[in-house]
Amino acid sequence: MMKKLKYILIVLLIAPVFIISCLKEDIVTDPYVSDVKMFMTDRSGKDSLITEIFEDKKIKIVVYTDANMVSVWPGGVRTIMKKKNSTEDSVDMFNHPVLVASDCISTTDW
Repeated sequence: MMKKLKYILIVLLIAPVFIISCLKEDIVTDPYVSDVKMFMTDRSGKDSLITEIFEDKKIKIVVYTDANMVSVWPGGVRTIMKKKNSTEDSVDMFNHPVLVASDCISTTDW
């Protein structure tokens, strides 16, 4: 009987430690996106701010945010990178396919 009471007491003392430590990790504020800008590199190698996307031109998308990490996923027809010496798709750390190119040229008003 005493042994059983001892185990119950240990569980009751240790359980709150695990619950409290899990709750602290879940307290994260939502990231805020303050602005999204698009840039195109000109012939001199400098980035110029653009407001329209042109077909067959490479652009740089810059997201101004307080988040630790940002992913910009283009739509449309996508070319997925393959692993070297393999037929498998290359994936990032979140198991999303890594894109080589995309033909989506639609824009969104922010």
